[in-house]
Amino acid sequence: MMYNPEAYPFTGGGAMQAFLYRCFLQYHLGRTIGVGFFAVSLFLYRSFERRYLWDRWSYQFFALIIIAAILFLVVAFGAWRARMKPCEPVRLLRSGTFYLELAILVWGVAYFMSALDDPANAALITTLNVFGTTSPVAACLQWCSLVMACLGLFISVFTKLGKRWTNVLVSVAALVVVVVLLEGVVRFRTTIAPVAWDYPAYSSILWERYYVKFNRQVFRDDEHAVETVPGTRRLLMIGDPFAFGFGIKSLDNRMDVLIGKELTRATNEKWETINMSHGGTNTLDHLRYLQQAQQYRPDVVLLLYAFNDMNYLCPPPPRKEFYGFGISSILFRNSYLFQEAYLRLHYMRSRYPGTQNGIDPYNDSSLLVRHMKDLSEFVTLAERGGAFVKIIPFDIRLSLGTPFRDRYERFVTAATAANIPVLSLENILSGLPYSRLTTNRLNAHPNELANQIGADAITVQLLKEIEAIDGGRSVE
Repeated sequence: MMYNPEAYPFTGGGAMQAFLYRCFLQYHLGRTIGVGFFAVSLFLYRSFERRYLWDRWSYQFFALIIIAAILFLVVAFGAWRARMKPCEPVRLLRSGTFYLELAILVWGVAYFMSALDDPANAALITTLNVFGTTSPVAACLQWCSLVMACLGLFISVFTKLGKRWTNVLVSVAALVVVVVLLEGVVRFRTTIAPVAWDYPAYSSILWERYYVKFNRQVFRDDEHAVETVPGTRRLLMIGDPFAFGFGIKSLDNRMDVLIGKELTRATNEKWETINMSHGGTNTLDHLRYLQQAQQYRPDVVLLLYAFNDMNYLCPPPPRKEFYGFGISSILFRNSYLFQEAYLRLHYMRSRYPGTQNGIDPYNDSSLLVRHMKDLSEFVTLAERGGAFVKIIPFDIRLSLGTPFRDRYERFVTAATAANIPVLSLENILSGLPYSRLTTNRLNAHPNELANQIGADAITVQLLKEIEAIDGGRSVE
C-alpha cells in the first residue's frame, strides 16, 4: 500500500510521522498501552497480610485492580471510538497530546518493569508513589516520562493561553526545566553509582542491592557448614549495621573479617568468622541470632554494640518523611532530588548525628538496669555454649563532645557493675576526628578506617585473653 500524505492531516509529511500520528493522535495507543501495562503490573503483587482472595490479595488491593481494569477498558473504548474522528492539521512534534500520550506509554512500561523487578513495587501507587522506584531501569524511564509529560503540558497550555502569557509561561518553564534536569542528574547518578546514606532512601537501597549479598540464612556472610573443619576455630560477631558493614563495599574491610585475618596470622591457626547482623536490630534480636548460632559452636562471641541497641525500651519517633500523605512525604517518595536535598538539609540541622531529638535513653538509670539484664542473658547464653564472649561498645562519635563520652562511660560503668565482660574502646576512638571515621557525610556508620582501627584494638585484647585461656587449659 502506497503512502498517501493527503490522508493524514499533519504538516511536514513522511511515512514515519504518518505512522506516529496515526498511533498516538488518532488511535491514542500511547495511553491505551500505558494504562494496560499499569493494570497488568497490579496482578504481580501479593499482599503481605490479609490475603482473603485466592490467598493473594486483600480486598482493598483487589478493588484497586478492578478500578485499573475499568480504567483500561474506558481508555481502550475511547481510543476505539476516536479512531474515525477527524483531527485538526498539526505538526507532530508541536503537539502537546503527542508528548502526553508518549509519557503515559513510557510510564506504564516503567511501572510494569518495576513490578517485574520486585512484585512489591506493584503497590507503590497505593501510597501515591508515581515516579519513585528502586528498579534502576524503571527509575530512568520514569524520568523520561516526566520530561515528556512536562513538555506536553507546556505545549498544551501555551497553545490555549496564547502569546500574552508568553513571559509567565517561559519563566515557569525555565524553573521546571531546571528542576527536572536536576532530578535527572541525581536519578541517573544514583542508579549508576549509589551512595549508602544513613536513611532508607533510594540511594541506600540501591547501594545495598549492588554491594550486599546474603547467604541462605539471610545474613551478609558466606555460607557456613554446621560442623567445624578440624584445626579451625570460629569467631562469631553479632550486631546491627555497624557489624553488618553498611557502607563498606567489600567484606574484606569489615571488622569481623579483619579480626579473623589478624588472629589467623598471630596464632598460626585458621579462624573462621561468622557474621549475624542486620540493620534496625536491637539486643532482643541479637539474643535470637545468638540462639540460632549455637549450632556452629563458636569459640569467641563478639557483640558489636551500638548506642541504639536499647531502642526497644525507648522507641524513637518514626521518621515521618516515609509515611503519610503530606506534601513532603509524597515528594520524598517520588523524587530522588527531593530525597537528597531533604537529607542534606537534615544533616546540616543535626549538630549531633544519631541523637533522638535530644532524648538519650541512657540517661535513664532504670532503663539502663533493665537493659543490662538482657545483655547479661546474652553473655550467659554465649558462655553456656563454651564460648569466650565480649560486649564491645563501638561509637565513632566520641570526639564530637561530652554527651557522647559521658554516655559511653555510663554504659561501661553499668556493664561492669552487672559483671558483663565489656571491652572499652573509648581511649582509642575519642581522639580520632568523627569526619575521618564515617562512610560519608550522610552516613554515620563506620568506614573502612574505623573498622580497621577497631579490629586492631579488639585483636590485641583477644590475643591476651585467648593466650590466658589456652594457657589455663594446658596447665589442666
